[in-house]
Amino acid sequence: VTNPNVLVQFPHVLAAGVATAAFFVLGISAWHLLRQTNDRDFFARSARIATVYGLIGIVLVVMVGHSQAQHMVETQPMKMAAAEGLFESEDPASFSLLTIGDWEQRKEVFSIRIPKLLSLLSYNRLDGEVQGIDNLQEQYAAQFADRYGADADYRPPIAVIYWSFRAMVGSGTLMLLLAVAGLYLVLRDELARVPRFLKLLPFA
Repeated sequence: VTNPNVLVQFPHVLAAGVATAAFFVLGISAWHLLRQTNDRDFFARSARIATVYGLIGIVLVVMVGHSQAQHMVETQPMKMAAAEGLFESEDPASFSLLTIGDWEQRKEVFSIRIPKLLSLLSYNRLDGEVQGIDNLQEQYAAQFADRYGADADYRPPIAVIYWSFRAMVGSGTLMLLLAVAGLYLVLRDELARVPRFLKLLPFA
């Protein structure tokens, strides 16, 4: 309860739980609507409710996730650097759309970046240093040399963290788009009458 990380982690998990439950109900409801079951009114109503909860949940996930990322810059800078494939410290720091490293995950081979965006996400301003993997490795090697030796490697599995972070953000973005589109259809009272959209929801 007194762990300072819980203040940003627990709301993120709670909001993700709301979003997950809503999309589960939405997927089941869509499946039944596509099958033209006798309980069509019931599943149309549950789909409408789940769409609203899904949108609320995923918006909260994004908002709290942003706060969690800012907290991570301060408390787990190596994790943020790995999630962004940032090998050298930058100020202002650019956001990675795509970064490819070498097989040993020791350096950047190719990247597409948006200038200053990582600083904006980290500090809510267009400047601010985000530490890089290599700089942090040197810092930790010197800081903990007496305890773990000067040759200790503090780099995490960068490729796993980088791509899993993008899978998470990509999934969240798709869920947000589906929830917005679903709410639009709900407000027009057309959700149960658009089979192409309904077919996406069990997968979502």
